[in-house]
Amino acid sequence: MQGISLIAFCGLIVVTLYLTTTYDTSFAFDRPIHTAIIVLFFCGAGIIGAERIVKRRGSNHVFRREHYESIPLDDGPHHSSWSSSPVPQNRLGRWAFLAPHAYLALLLVVSICLRVMLLQRILKDVQCASQSYQAFLPFVLALNDIWFSKRRKNLYQDGYEVTIYGFLTRNIFHSRLRYLLPTIMLGWSSVSAASIGSLPRSTYICSQSLADASLVPRLQSIGLLLDAIILLILYHLLERGQDETPHDGGKMLLVGVACVLSSFILFVVGIILYFALPEHRAWIMAAPVSYLKDVLVLAVAVTCFVLICLYTIHALGIMTTAVIVVFTSTYVASFRASLITIGHPFPPIPDGKVVWCIVFLCIALLFYLIAEIASDSKLRSSAQPGSLKLPPRILSFFAFLLFLRIVFLFRHRSNAGFHPVDMLMYDAELEHRKWVKQAHSSQSLGDAIKTYQKRYHRHPPPRFDKWYEYAVDRSSAIIDDFDNINDDLAPFWSLSPSEIRERTWEILKNPRNGLGGISIRNGKGEISSNVPGTHRWMLDGVLQMIEKFGEWLPDMDIAMNLHDECRVAVPFHDMEAMLKPKQQATDAERQASDKMVTERSVVGDFSHGRASTWKPITEDITTDSGFIDLSFQRTFEDFGSISCPPNSPARTQRHWDTRSPCITCMRPHSMGPFVANWPLSTSPCHQPDLANLHGLHLSPANFTATHTLMPIFSQSKAPGYADIRYPSPWNYIPKTAYAPDPPAFPSPAFAEKENTLFWRGATTEGVSAGAGAWKGMLRQRLVHLLANATAPAPAEEFGAAASVPFQQHWRYRYLLDVDGAGFSGRFLPFLASGGLVLKAGLVAEWWAGRVRPWVHFVPVGVRLLDLWALLGFFGGLEGEVDALGELRVPGRIEEARGIAGEGADWAARALRGEDMEVYFFRLLLEWGRLTDDRRDQIGM
Repeated sequence: MQGISLIAFCGLIVVTLYLTTTYDTSFAFDRPIHTAIIVLFFCGAGIIGAERIVKRRGSNHVFRREHYESIPLDDGPHHSSWSSSPVPQNRLGRWAFLAPHAYLALLLVVSICLRVMLLQRILKDVQCASQSYQAFLPFVLALNDIWFSKRRKNLYQDGYEVTIYGFLTRNIFHSRLRYLLPTIMLGWSSVSAASIGSLPRSTYICSQSLADASLVPRLQSIGLLLDAIILLILYHLLERGQDETPHDGGKMLLVGVACVLSSFILFVVGIILYFALPEHRAWIMAAPVSYLKDVLVLAVAVTCFVLICLYTIHALGIMTTAVIVVFTSTYVASFRASLITIGHPFPPIPDGKVVWCIVFLCIALLFYLIAEIASDSKLRSSAQPGSLKLPPRILSFFAFLLFLRIVFLFRHRSNAGFHPVDMLMYDAELEHRKWVKQAHSSQSLGDAIKTYQKRYHRHPPPRFDKWYEYAVDRSSAIIDDFDNINDDLAPFWSLSPSEIRERTWEILKNPRNGLGGISIRNGKGEISSNVPGTHRWMLDGVLQMIEKFGEWLPDMDIAMNLHDECRVAVPFHDMEAMLKPKQQATDAERQASDKMVTERSVVGDFSHGRASTWKPITEDITTDSGFIDLSFQRTFEDFGSISCPPNSPARTQRHWDTRSPCITCMRPHSMGPFVANWPLSTSPCHQPDLANLHGLHLSPANFTATHTLMPIFSQSKAPGYADIRYPSPWNYIPKTAYAPDPPAFPSPAFAEKENTLFWRGATTEGVSAGAGAWKGMLRQRLVHLLANATAPAPAEEFGAAASVPFQQHWRYRYLLDVDGAGFSGRFLPFLASGGLVLKAGLVAEWWAGRVRPWVHFVPVGVRLLDLWALLGFFGGLEGEVDALGELRVPGRIEEARGIAGEGADWAARALRGEDMEVYFFRLLLEWGRLTDDRRDQIGM
């Protein structure tokens, strides 16, 4: 293997490496048939173009194998000295030669089209896919070699010595069976490495009660058969022995034509589907920029891969090419898994077993190369004729690969000296103590004003003294830390007061916007007339809060979100421009600004005549609401991730393989499988897989939102949204409360509660409109995970449980709170009950920051991979395990009791109705200043 062959060999490895490491994050797999049409056309055009270039340059020798053969001068027809070969002098010669192979090309077209259709169906329910066995395709070629090939007389047979090496060379490595053992070892080690090093199964639902669970693996088997057929067709079209002819390069043309024809047939199928399925026309014609970019990159990469493969097939043979591809993809996938798990014992991959699989993989390739070198001339330029000895470069290459893999074996920690939960609880307790100390450091109004100025770099709003007095009188545990309010209102400082007032009026004038208005005049609140009766309770609850402190509020109008879902998602660049001055300020500039704030005098009250600056809220039915309706549709790309940087994984990657969890998505916020950073764990920017794991992103029930910064007050919001959070009236009224009533609904001490995880709920997270979106929704995945732990009958998989009174929760130790469409009405009562609260979800409410994970509740990742481990840690394990037999692990009851007690105590101190009033009072004072025309001149 010399010169250009070595370059092709290296190119094959590089392109295989690229495809192996990028295919699982490509948007191209969103539309498999669209992608196949484009990729096949690119490949076909590339092959045809390459064949034409080769023909024009007269370089057919480039595609001939390098081997040596004696040619008798007196055999064959005679030609003059200037005639280099008996090539036909007309074009009919080539087509006459290719005509017998046309049926193979036609079979290739049919096989490719069927394979694409199968791929599309498999990807639709890829979570049901089983282990892939494509690594055994070289074994199929080995069987084909046994069936079709004839024993060839070795060119160097006379050079064999009567030694053990000569015996092996003559009787084993020249046998028809010479490729069986290496290809079997290659396939077995590849499949074993993939199986041992595979990630834990995701919680995305593969329902046993539906046909998908059995259908998809069967389709995979048919797909493997089609792959084998395609490979065998290519073998008979492209593989050549010693009987090379000048027309063999034309067979490549057949392959190119087959690719283009397959692309055309699939395109026609797409047109038929377009007219036959009008409900899917919008999706068929949609072409997101992210998809177009990735499909073009994939098309170019696959075309390069195919062209390099074609050359490598001509230079080294199709079996050698297939072996190289399988070896490279397996090794790279194993190496990549090791990189993902460096420094973390999760996922728990037995690296020792994986390394042994890689050792067998290398041995299999060594055996194959020995057989190839000893029995043919493809690689003989690198070895002695008839010898079993491999070139030193190849041996060094294998030694380097094994050394590299072993190094990463020792760098990966498969065990830990402590349980992650112990460390997380310890760190969280320390952080919470620090937070509480700084959150209530002020002992007087003067201290509170100075702390405010230092913290937020401006004067407190007017009537801050009234708020401080109100908070102190109600024994508020939080005086200084209201970062949630500051963060929610920060973008609105980029708008003028008149712009904020105008936008408030615009969104309230149309009753179809799902917003209700509250007008505050002279300290009294009034609900706008366009609020539907079904949501009146919500604004009544808001008015109940306002009544407690309304006398100190300025005149203003507030737009209240009547939907559970959040409404405002501002694109990254727009939000960056709004926040840029503050983000880019240097320390010196901040110090100068703080000094100016303390020295600048301000007017102590709001402007007079504020009521006249707000337009009256009247119903104005219009068709253009300014909101985008994506109810029952995916929202992640258009809203969920639009606030992330353009180069973030959420904007540049697609985790389409719902069968496996995205470990790289978990790493930034996790310690092992457990959540270490709760706010970061809800951020979409580094987690593209969230697109398939929450109803808000998959198919929300009522989603009308905007990309314009609108002043909308919501009870909760997901990360990336710009709604303004306020305390939920559901909890304030309250609609659900911790109210035990013995003996019917007792609330025993923690040790006396039932050692049970309890959850009841409805599928309010979203609505699956026939596209299978429910399989990824959080609540559905939770039920599927917990209710099917013992593999019940399919009919019981999603059986509805009997409804129970809400007050019955207090009987159980472990209470699970899971996101619905928005805010949680259960979380605060759960905390107050003294049970251990486990919470899974994305949305953040007003109390975010003051309630700390691992101190007051136990966070559960939205993927639910840690749920069973958490239950085992706190509740203990008891039962039979296949490999261990009877197993009994005591639970950490004291730790569970400690978190439950801390949660109940903190709920009684910082999450009361009075604390909601204190929060909302301060929020509305800040909002009053923001909407005041003299906002830079007023304050305390």
